[in-house]
Amino acid sequence: MLLQIRARYDSDLPHFTDCILAAFADIDAVFWKEQYLGFYWKCVTTVPGYIQGVVIANAEAESHGSEGLHDLWTKVRGQREVEDGIQSHFYDESRHARLFLHLTRLSFPDYLSEPGQTLIRSSLFDAPKASLEKAGLEASIDYIVDNMVQMNIGEIRTRSHMFMIGPVLTAFSPQAHRETVDGILSGLVYDEVTHIGYTANIMEEWCRNGHKKLIAGLYKRRLKDFNKFTVDQTRASLETYGRGEFPDIFEI
Repeated sequence: MLLQIRARYDSDLPHFTDCILAAFADIDAVFWKEQYLGFYWKCVTTVPGYIQGVVIANAEAESHGSEGLHDLWTKVRGQREVEDGIQSHFYDESRHARLFLHLTRLSFPDYLSEPGQTLIRSSLFDAPKASLEKAGLEASIDYIVDNMVQMNIGEIRTRSHMFMIGPVLTAFSPQAHRETVDGILSGLVYDEVTHIGYTANIMEEWCRNGHKKLIAGLYKRRLKDFNKFTVDQTRASLETYGRGEFPDIFEI
C-alpha cells in the first residue's frame, strides 16, 4: 500500500513511513491479520445476509464520516491544503454513502424494498447541501493532527475490507450489472487510496515542520484504538460464526 501511495504522489514520504511502520510494529492490527481476513471472507461468502448488512453499514459509516469531516472543515482556518483536502474528502464520503446503497441494489436487487432504500437514502448526510460557513471556534493544531491521523488509519482499515467486499459483490451481482459494479468498486478503491495519500502527504509536511513526535505518538495511540474497535465489532460475529476455526484472531 505504501508503494502505491508513493507512486501516486511521487514521494517517498520518509517521515510518515517511519510513523506508520513504527505503529504497526508495536500494534499487531487485527484488520491486517490473515486470520481476520479469512474470517471476514468466510462471513461475507457463507452467512446469509452478512454481505448485504456490511454494504449497508458501509453506506451509513461513510455518511457519518462525511458529516464528521464537514464539522472538522468548519473549524480549520489558514491551512489551505488541509482545508481543500478535507472538503474534497467529505464530498467523496457523502457520494460513497450513496454508492454503497446503490451497490446493494445492483448486487442484490431483491434485498431492499423501494421504501427501505428511500428511508436509508433520506438518512444519509448530503454534503452538497451542507453549509460552507466556518464555525466560530477554530481547531488547534493538535486537534487537527489527531483527526488527520484517525482519518488515515480509518481509510487503511476500509481499504483492507474492500479487498474482500469487492470480489464478493461482483460475484453475487446479476450478469447485467457486473460491469457497473466493477466500475463503482474501482472508483471507490481509487478514492480510498487518494484519501490515504493526501492525509499522508499533509502529515509528512507536518513532520518536517516539527510535529513528527506528536504524529508518531498519536499514530500508535489511535491504531490501538482502531484495533480495539475492530475487535469489539468482530467478537460477536466470531462467537456466532467462527466455529473455533480462528483461535488466535484476537491476540493483540
